[in-house]
Amino acid sequence: MPSATLRGVRRLLIALVVIAVLVLGGVLAGVVIAKPLLEERLAERIGNEVGAPVEVQMDLDRVPGGLAGHVGDVLITAPRIEREGIELVDLEVTIDEADVAMLELARGTAEVSFDAVRFQVGMREEEIQAYVAERLAAAGVPGAQALQVRVTPDPEGVYATIPGIAQVRLLVRVVGADRVRLEVQGRGAAAETLRQVLPAAIDVGPLPLDLRLTGITYGEGVVFVQGARGPGTETFE
Repeated sequence: MPSATLRGVRRLLIALVVIAVLVLGGVLAGVVIAKPLLEERLAERIGNEVGAPVEVQMDLDRVPGGLAGHVGDVLITAPRIEREGIELVDLEVTIDEADVAMLELARGTAEVSFDAVRFQVGMREEEIQAYVAERLAAAGVPGAQALQVRVTPDPEGVYATIPGIAQVRLLVRVVGADRVRLEVQGRGAAAETLRQVLPAAIDVGPLPLDLRLTGITYGEGVVFVQGARGPGTETFE
């Protein structure tokens, strides 16, 4: 009799294990299916907002976090976008510590909560050079097409030189939620000429996810424009 009882318990345990495996397999399959759906929703919305195709990278298939809808950091990238005739490069939008409502996602709507969103895009020195040269030429400034522009992190700034005219330093400033300005430094004929031809602001927006520009950093040959927003929830349909 005891051996029969043991056999019954053993069969029950085996049955429970099989059921658990089947349930877990079904949940994992749901997670695997959910990932491309979420990526598609994010890519479509953010791509439309920035005006360029984007790529989405995430870790929704992690276990056990993915089972509960915890995605972690989501990285959205685009190699280039264009704003006011300037090609901006290496766009990155990072959604920090994202969570997705799995039930809503199963219904086709991605409701994503997050701790923060960060933004960065690069403005290369050759693009700044072409942008400034075009405006100098339109104003009839001699030697405009021979303009040379250099971006350096130390001393930080954008350095513009027209042959035969003194070098002028410019700084890129954030002047609104989605705009920047090339701010001419110093005095002299070259500086005044640049002030006259450069616009009051350059639109970097529209920015995705209600981001706002927050600052500027300088690399070798590139200016990085950065933005951010705090915690929140966004719905991607």
